[in-house]
Amino acid sequence: MIDFLRKLLSLARPYRLRLALGVVFGVLSGLVEPLLVVLIPLVGRVIFPGVATAAAQDVTKNLPRLLRPLADSVTSWFTNSESPPLAVVKVLVVSLIPLVVLLRGALGYLNTYCLQWVAIRTVTDLRTKLFTHLQNLSLSFFARANTGDLMSRIMSDTVALQSTISSSLAVMIKDPVTVLACAGLLFVLDARLTLIALLVFPLGLIPVVIYSRKVRKSSAAIQNSYSELAKVVHESFTGNRIVKAYNLEEKVVQQFKDVSRRFVSHFMRVVRSQEIPGPLIEFFGSVGVAALFVYFAFQPNPAADKFIQFALTIVLMYRPVKNIIRLHSQLEQARAASQRVFDLLATQNNVREPAQPVPLRAADAPIHFNNVHFS
Repeated sequence: MIDFLRKLLSLARPYRLRLALGVVFGVLSGLVEPLLVVLIPLVGRVIFPGVATAAAQDVTKNLPRLLRPLADSVTSWFTNSESPPLAVVKVLVVSLIPLVVLLRGALGYLNTYCLQWVAIRTVTDLRTKLFTHLQNLSLSFFARANTGDLMSRIMSDTVALQSTISSSLAVMIKDPVTVLACAGLLFVLDARLTLIALLVFPLGLIPVVIYSRKVRKSSAAIQNSYSELAKVVHESFTGNRIVKAYNLEEKVVQQFKDVSRRFVSHFMRVVRSQEIPGPLIEFFGSVGVAALFVYFAFQPNPAADKFIQFALTIVLMYRPVKNIIRLHSQLEQARAASQRVFDLLATQNNVREPAQPVPLRAADAPIHFNNVHFS
C-alpha cells in the first residue's frame, strides 16, 4: 500500500502546489469541525447566564493550563457590567454558529475542489503516459496482446482509479484531522471517560482488516472481468462476419452472459465486504454510548451540559470514522485497478533502438528490380 501511495504522489508531483493547498484546506476544515461543540457552552452562558455559570467554571477547570486564562477572560467579559448590552452579546454569540458552519463549508469546498483538480489531472497524465508507452511498443507485442484487454486497461482501469482517488483524497486528509480534533476535545472534557469510550475502538478495526483482504481480491477480479467483457465485445464486433457465417450468435451471447455473471458475483462480494464493517462499527459505537450513559447515571451530580457536549462530539466523530473505515477498501480497489496499469507500463520493448541511429535518406534513391518476372 505504501508503494502504491508513493507512485501516486510521484504522478501528482507536477501539481504539488495545488495538492498542498488542498491539504491545508483539509486540515483547517477538520479543525473547524468540532468548533460547534465548543460554541454550545458559550451560547448557553449568554442565553442562560444564571444556569450556565457553574457549568462554565467546571469547563474552564478542565481546560489545559494554557487555555484557562483565555477562558477566564471571556467569562469575565460576559459578566462585566461595562460589557456591551446583553441583547448585542446574544446576537453576536448566536451569529457565530452560522459563521462557523459557513467557514466549515467553504473550507470543505476548497479542500474537495483542489484535491479533485489534482486527482483528475494525475489520472489523465497516467492514461496519457500509458497510451504513449503502448504506441512505442513493437508489433510483436500487439500480436500477442488482446485488443479488448488493452482498451480495458486504458479506459476502465484508469476510470476506476480516478473515481476511487477522487473520493479518497478528501477523506484521507480532512477526516483524520476531524477525528483527532474531536478526540482532543473529548480528552479536555473528561480524559478518563474518553479512555473508557475508546476501549471499544480497537474492536471495530478487526472486521476492517478481515474484509479489506476480500476487497483487494474481488477488486482485481472485477477489473479482469471488465477486461474479459471488452475482449468478448471486441472479438464479436471485429469478427462479425465469422460469427454470422458459422451461426455463432448464441455461443457469443452465452460467453458474454458467463463473463457478466462472474462480474456480478465479484461486484457483490465487494459490496458485502464494504458494507458489513459499517453495522459492526455502529454496534461497537453504541456500546461506547451505552457505557457513556452508565457512567453519567452513576455520577453523584451529573452535568447535563457536559453530557450533551460529550454526546455531540461522539456524533460528530461518527461520519469521519466511518469514512476512514471505508477508505481502506477504496484504496484497495484503486490499488487493484492501478496494478494492471503499472504492469503494462513496466512492459519492455523487445526491439531495441540503436544507440547511434543512422538517418534513412531515401528520398531520391533509385529503385532496382532484380529477378522480377511477369508471367
